[in-house]
Amino acid sequence: MDYVNQILDLPGKVNQMLPRNNFNDTLSNSEGSTKGWLGFVYKVLALAVLISMLYEVITGGIDALSQGDAMSKVGSVVAMLIYIYAAFPLAQIVRNAGEEIAGSSSGTVGFVFKDLVLANIKAVGYFAAMSAFFSAIVGVVAWLVNADVYTYAHSLNLASGLADLPMAALGMMAGMAGLSEVNDVVMSLYGMDLMSAEYAGGGWSIEGLIGAGMGFVAVIIMLIQLYVSLAVYSFLYGLANTFVNWVKAPYLPFKSM
Repeated sequence: MDYVNQILDLPGKVNQMLPRNNFNDTLSNSEGSTKGWLGFVYKVLALAVLISMLYEVITGGIDALSQGDAMSKVGSVVAMLIYIYAAFPLAQIVRNAGEEIAGSSSGTVGFVFKDLVLANIKAVGYFAAMSAFFSAIVGVVAWLVNADVYTYAHSLNLASGLADLPMAALGMMAGMAGLSEVNDVVMSLYGMDLMSAEYAGGGWSIEGLIGAGMGFVAVIIMLIQLYVSLAVYSFLYGLANTFVNWVKAPYLPFKSM
C-alpha cells in the first residue's frame, strides 16, 4: 500500500521540485487578483483608444484638407487639433474606469453585478458626453468659418450594451407591472438625440448659431441619461439583492404572532 501511495504522490513531489513553479499558487489566488487584472485590461484599452483615435483623426483630417475652400481647410485644421487634444481626456475616462474597478472592495457577486456594471455605464456615459462636448466646439468652429469642417466620432462599442441594460430592464419591469406609460416617458428622455453627424455651413446666422448651441444642450441631455441609468440600475440591483437575501432568510412581519 505504501508503494501505491508513493506512486500516487509522485505528481505532487515532482511539482514541488520544479524550479520557480508558482503556477498552481497563481491559479489558486487568481480570484483575489481578478479586479487588478481587469483594471490592467482597461489600462491597455485606454491606450488602444488613444492610439486609434489619434491615427483616425490625423488620417481623416489630412483627407479633409484636400477638399473644400480655404475657410473649410482652416476650420478642418482647427477641428483636427481639437480632436487630437480630446483624445487624451477621452482615453483617461477608460483608464479611470479601470482604476475604479481595480479598487473595488465588494465581494465577487457585488463586483460582477454592481461595481463592474456601474463602472462601465459611467465610462460609456462620460465618454459620450465628452465626445459630444468637443464635437459641439467643432460646431462653433464651423459656424465661425461658415463652412463644412472635418468631424470625427468615437464610441465605446464594446460596453454600449451594458449602458443600455438599466433602461431595458426598467422597460421589462414596467411592462410586467402594467406601467408602460411611465417607461415611455423615461425612454423618450433617454432617446433624445440633438447631435448631428456633420456640421453644415450656416455661420453668421441665427439658425446656425442655434444649431451650434444645441450641441452643448446635447451634452446636458447625455449626462441626464447617464445619471438616470445609474439611478435605475442601482435601484434594480438593490431590489434584487434584497429579494435574494430574503429568499436565503425569509421573514414575515406576522411570523411571531
